[in-house]
Amino acid sequence: RRGRSRSDSSSSSSCWRKRRRSCRFVSRGRRSPSSGRRSTSASSSFSRRRRCSVSPSPRKSPDQHWLEMRAAFVSLRDEMRSQGPPSEWCRCLLRWGCSDPVHNTKLSSKERLHIQSPITREKLACFAPSAQETVYRAHEMHAALAGDATWDPTGLLALPPDVIEGLTWAFERRGCRKHGIEDAVCLPFLLYSTDTVHILRLSSAMRGLRSFRGSCSARAARAELGDYAGVICALVEAGGLLRRYVNPSRLLPVLSLQTPSFFDDQHLAFRGLWLPADFDVADLCRCYNLTSWSLWVRGALSVLRVYRGRVDAEANVPVLLIALRRNIMQLALPTTALYFAASPDGKEAGREDRPHECLPKSRYRPQRNDAGVAQGEKEIVLPPFCHLKPFEGMGAVALASLRSTDLLGQLASEWQLNPCDADWLHWELNNAQNEAVKGRRSLSSREVDRCMCVFIRDVHGSWFDEFDSD
Repeated sequence: RRGRSRSDSSSSSSCWRKRRRSCRFVSRGRRSPSSGRRSTSASSSFSRRRRCSVSPSPRKSPDQHWLEMRAAFVSLRDEMRSQGPPSEWCRCLLRWGCSDPVHNTKLSSKERLHIQSPITREKLACFAPSAQETVYRAHEMHAALAGDATWDPTGLLALPPDVIEGLTWAFERRGCRKHGIEDAVCLPFLLYSTDTVHILRLSSAMRGLRSFRGSCSARAARAELGDYAGVICALVEAGGLLRRYVNPSRLLPVLSLQTPSFFDDQHLAFRGLWLPADFDVADLCRCYNLTSWSLWVRGALSVLRVYRGRVDAEANVPVLLIALRRNIMQLALPTTALYFAASPDGKEAGREDRPHECLPKSRYRPQRNDAGVAQGEKEIVLPPFCHLKPFEGMGAVALASLRSTDLLGQLASEWQLNPCDADWLHWELNNAQNEAVKGRRSLSSREVDRCMCVFIRDVHGSWFDEFDSD
């Protein structure tokens, strides 16, 4: 999976010259960054990523490896900054990662499991879009967030003007020009959040950092991430800036598209994932990738349903991570508004000041295969290389334990809740268990018996430059 070694560098350069003549990037005529030839020869398409030549290193503890790889990733982000503005970081993927020059879709057998049968040309095109289609989707997403979309005449999905102005100014300071927000925010979040092959490949590339053996450096991280190095760095850059230019008190109202009444009833956040039976809680809490959470348990159960049967066979235990929303929001970024703008539908948008308003019918509104998913998942995202702090001495508990009064008291104590908060905590834990057993996105009876829950007391980390001065 990591591709060629250093001995292939000469053939790689020759291949690069030929491919550059045969396939041009589909953007609006902007010049590629000065580092384009260097970065492209240092990374190939996802299926042929280079095996980095590194010297053996002494065996490290998991904590030491995580810290060193985290530092390597920060160095990679700084290196990307020195080579070009964030608006150009996704170009390598668009040039080679979406398809070959004649757009023959390249999917592995495991990736094809994520396409609903029967597989048709239309479904393939949606799941593995061309570079042209990806750029067009980013353009429409930006139009919606900026309030310029023809299919959203009332600006229902538009971000507040001060947020757009702040982001525009920040990206201009970083060297971005006319289409800065479109290429530096919309494009990476489109690749991450929408239902295409890119979320699978990006996640797989980031997981490779966990299992990487060798000397951790920016060069090693770039080689391991391949075409997705620029995408993940752009996500971190954009996420940190969004958290800066949307006031903390407005993060959820502006970016989650949820009404105040929803937050009156929901105080917990959930993450669903499939793991082997012998999973290690400490390892689970050392995050390498962006981690997707949900503002309600139904969203986490939806994710479990999507990935059921599409993960490794030994990962057959459904696991729910549960945290206080107020704790996780110290670092998380809501993405429902971004996802909704990328894949709009005609249902209620949930905007705070216009909760029941829907987008009007329009032949111009993009028709997406994943439209409507945003409000179902109600996603919030934690950045890569954050660290979750589980409750000491608790470990993983069975799903049935959510009804335990002993657990309720321990959670209230660890989270330092007031006695009056025990009522809503008791209700939410019971509701989570009910949803998992007999709700709309319930687990099978066998999965219910195997399901484990891990409670997170706190989360630490950063979007790396979140508090840097401009």
